[in-house]
Amino acid sequence: MQRFAVIGIGQFGARVAHRLSELGGEVLAVDADEAVVASIRSRVSQAIQVDATDEDAFRACGVDEVDTVIVAVGRDIEVSILVVAQLVRLAVPHIVARASSSLHETILRNIGAHEVTNPEEEMGDSVALGLVSPEVRGRVLLPTGHEFVEIDAPEFTWGKTVAKLDLLGAILMAVKRHVPALSHEGQSEYIAQQVDRPDGDFVIEQGDTLALVGDSDDLRSFRRMGA
Repeated sequence: MQRFAVIGIGQFGARVAHRLSELGGEVLAVDADEAVVASIRSRVSQAIQVDATDEDAFRACGVDEVDTVIVAVGRDIEVSILVVAQLVRLAVPHIVARASSSLHETILRNIGAHEVTNPEEEMGDSVALGLVSPEVRGRVLLPTGHEFVEIDAPEFTWGKTVAKLDLLGAILMAVKRHVPALSHEGQSEYIAQQVDRPDGDFVIEQGDTLALVGDSDDLRSFRRMGA
């Protein structure tokens, strides 16, 4: 199991921590605000109140024992830079940092961040992707450099079993399907069902939504296979 630490549990940090936990990671959430820590404690492996600018306390919380640290502190540039510098001194194997500008990104890379993400730019990319590829229902960039996407099942997948699909290296995490049912009032309606990690005999149907994790280029190629 991969071990992650997320430093700074704002909207972005909470989203990353929750998604990593959903994907099976062991997640340590760190924030200076006890109320924020309490709000995420049930959704991650461990949540700790720590002032990340206090190097001794920071080291004591075990952040140097994880595989990847995500520094989600983006707005306070000074704190962000200080935290990344401390992680470099602690020899953390992989440091992913959030930047709020191009200059901030340059500084973070220069002091030793292995990977830098700019959510504002990525949000713009996601909006553009939604306009060009309306079949994409959701897209999350993961700290590992991969993407998590939810897409309408392309026509070339309809009627095929999972075993017969060429996913180009991507992993099919789940299939969502709307199936007919009766409401409490006896009226016809559709309810959503989700099949996690469907086996090779599962047949994809028109109207299904596929949840995939993989390399960005591989996912793009998969979506275009039927074109």
